Amino acid sequence: MSLTSGTDQIDSSSFSFSQAVGGWRGVCESAGPIALFLGVYIATGRMAPALVAALGFAGVAALARLWARADLKQVAVGFLGVAIGAAWAAKTGNAADFFALGLVINIVYASVLAVSVLVRQPVAGWVLALTLGWGKGWRADASRMRPCLLVTAGWAGLFAARVAVQGPLYLSGAVEILGIARLTMGLPLVAVAAWATWAYLRPRVRRDA
Repeated sequence: MSLTSGTDQIDSSSFSFSQAVGGWRGVCESAGPIALFLGVYIATGRMAPALVAALGFAGVAALARLWARADLKQVAVGFLGVAIGAAWAAKTGNAADFFALGLVINIVYASVLAVSVLVRQPVAGWVLALTLGWGKGWRADASRMRPCLLVTAGWAGLFAARVAVQGPLYLSGAVEILGIARLTMGLPLVAVAAWATWAYLRPRVRRDA
């Protein structure tokens, strides 16, 4: 979950945007298939070559990861996300369905994070508890609980905002605008949210001795 990109640098004195988005490789693997799909679709007006281009890019990226002996799980998740979107669109004949899986994932993330806030089990708190070695009683400490609730709610809002913007575009079949929204609300938004998370939490939380 993207929330971790704002908490895994909590001990650092400076924030790395590169680390938050997975470096140049992470940017390419995340945005590349979408940008290529969108570019080919706009240029040709046809879905099939756009799907082939996106799948081809994702396949090459996966092979490059394998060549570098990267984690197989990471390789599989990256490629399968594109493959499922492509298969979904090919089956329905609706180009907007290439983005459907991402929309579903954002709905799930927003729901899980919002529920965790409502039941006072904020996901950010559990991530930080593992990162900073907090004991089991961290939820009873208001100085930890309040920031974690706020940060988790903020990330829930980010995912909900994606759904609010991209959902109507998906339903209306506005493929080009949907693709642009997916790109602009993807890694750029995650990078800003991760920085804001780091800047807010760093002076407010501490590592257990």
